[in-house]
Amino acid sequence: MQLYLFLLTFGALVCGGTNTVSDDKRHSTVECWRIEPGFQVSNVPGIVGDQVLQLGSVDNASLVNIPEDDGKPNNEGLHNAVHPASIVVLAGRVDVTVPDADCFTVEVGGVYFITDVAGTGHQSVWEAGSVFIIAPFANGVPIGHTIVANHACEDM
Repeated sequence: MQLYLFLLTFGALVCGGTNTVSDDKRHSTVECWRIEPGFQVSNVPGIVGDQVLQLGSVDNASLVNIPEDDGKPNNEGLHNAVHPASIVVLAGRVDVTVPDADCFTVEVGGVYFITDVAGTGHQSVWEAGSVFIIAPFANGVPIGHTIVANHACEDM
């Protein structure tokens, strides 16, 4: 089983399976990452035999709750990541875009990465009532990966 994730990075924004927003080229773009080493069969009590994907070491993870008081989406505007991080959507959904580039949607159970700590940034529009975990990578170092596409994973 392979998982592809989004990456938001200064230079690249990943959409689809695992998407990432990156800052490699001083311009946020979309990349599709294959996480390495990928899913492994667990031998840990309580999850023996289950497929487990390590998302790397984290530093000071936070649980975020978007209020649903007025039912309006939370538009965070154009911004950069404070720290390279994993974002795990527990409830609701988020639409992520980069200037003059691709966009992607992440729904419940989805994961994407942000690494665009400089550059053009990205915009996140969270559905009212969304809940997510933001988990900065320890020492700002993203998990092991291979870039498999310079566009959304769902476009593959």
